[in-house]
Amino acid sequence: AKAGFQQHHRPLTGAAAELLRSTVADAATAKGDGGGVDLRAPAKQAAGRLLDGLLRAYAAGAPAAEARAALAVLSAHWLARGLGLWAGLRPWDRVALLLAAAGLHCADASAPAALA
Repeated sequence: AKAGFQQHHRPLTGAAAELLRSTVADAATAKGDGGGVDLRAPAKQAAGRLLDGLLRAYAAGAPAAEARAALAVLSAHWLARGLGLWAGLRPWDRVALLLAAAGLHCADASAPAALA
């Protein structure tokens, strides 16, 4: 486990993390991005670093916050697909939607910023 986290027991390391990584990989290979260069590996690495940062932020907060964040990621994806919005979003806008959902519960209510 990276940085001492027991990632197999963390809500954001399951389906929500895989959805985020695959969405990043799709965006990195979208037509017009990268000038024909395969950016999947570096994009997935960057997504992994961001996910590690989110995990560290959630480790410092309330235990249920990470579970709510994972639910928010999966719910945002489900809702966007169900309403037909997902197909209309540009690839990096899909990534932005999921990242916004992932960061919603990052800090306790009294904190001024989600990620410090």
